[in-house]
Amino acid sequence: MPDSRTIDHTSFEIRKSLAGTPSMWDGYKFGVPGTYFSYFDDFLFFDVQHWIKHDITHAGTAALTDAIGGQLLLTNAAADDDGTVLQLGTVNAATGESFIPTAGKRIFFEIRFQIAAAGVTQGDVIAGLCLADTTPMANTGSIAFCKDDGDTNLDFRVMNTTLAGEAVVTTIAAATWYKLGFKVTGTSHVEYWMNDVRIGELAVTLPTSEMKLTFGIQNGEAAATTMTVDYVFIAQER
Repeated sequence: MPDSRTIDHTSFEIRKSLAGTPSMWDGYKFGVPGTYFSYFDDFLFFDVQHWIKHDITHAGTAALTDAIGGQLLLTNAAADDDGTVLQLGTVNAATGESFIPTAGKRIFFEIRFQIAAAGVTQGDVIAGLCLADTTPMANTGSIAFCKDDGDTNLDFRVMNTTLAGEAVVTTIAAATWYKLGFKVTGTSHVEYWMNDVRIGELAVTLPTSEMKLTFGIQNGEAAATTMTVDYVFIAQER
């Protein structure tokens, strides 16, 4: 049977029928000021003042690239462990952490990106929420999609001081678009999605400190690589 969705015009909440296909956005309320605080960037323009750019060896760049709908291109230099990671916030890395799992509240995150061939095996990737950190790849608090140097697994990972939970999402490929998302419910439950398909869930103790919207890529060898981001969205229920 086709998916049947309705809108409650008093709350603007997306709902599905019992016969409908589950969506990450089930239960998301929109259009009512004050229900959620959110950030969306389609990268039609890019203002570095909105972001903290962590250059692992101070050579990476982040700039718009020509594409329908806007895209942001992160480019690393040809040096081992060179990286470019962006965190939403002010130029002061110690401020601007705006998202934290909270009892009775939900967080929605979605990003669409691809990486170049040089980063498929020899590279690190992160996309999600992370503590303010000048070396986000080695963070101790995050809810994020990650890829580690030396393998091709795209993982979903929760760090809470130490590793709280992790699962493989897919084997990553070069020049391939991935739409990834997660939905946090309360302080101990998170579901994760790829290309609008629910992959799984983790029941773990989530980070208890405020985090920043974070994404980026780091080299695993002396070869330049890139990450292209189409858009990113984050929202938390007030």
